[in-house]
Amino acid sequence: MEMILKILEEFEEEADGLITEISAAMTTNRNSEILSNLHTLKGNAGTLGLDKLAEASRITEEKLKNNDFSNLEKDFIYLQSEFESFKNIYKQIIKNLY
Repeated sequence: MEMILKILEEFEEEADGLITEISAAMTTNRNSEILSNLHTLKGNAGTLGLDKLAEASRITEEKLKNNDFSNLEKDFIYLQSEFESFKNIYKQIIKNLY
């Protein structure tokens, strides 16, 4: 159980950093940085089975690869909300276990 908790905590910390970097890159149109961070987030979330977060990252990444920036802000807000949902759910589960 401790190992699972550590993995989730490490993912939370890394994902938080990636999302912060995406937000900063969006303000200065550093699209390659946005894509790189989305790709990493997608892969890491997918590896942990966090399907909604991985899918939100994948969709946003795919749109940007096709130069579709029309809903970037909306897509990013959705991605952030999926990350917040993950944090709330896993912390509640951990709380109930201890």
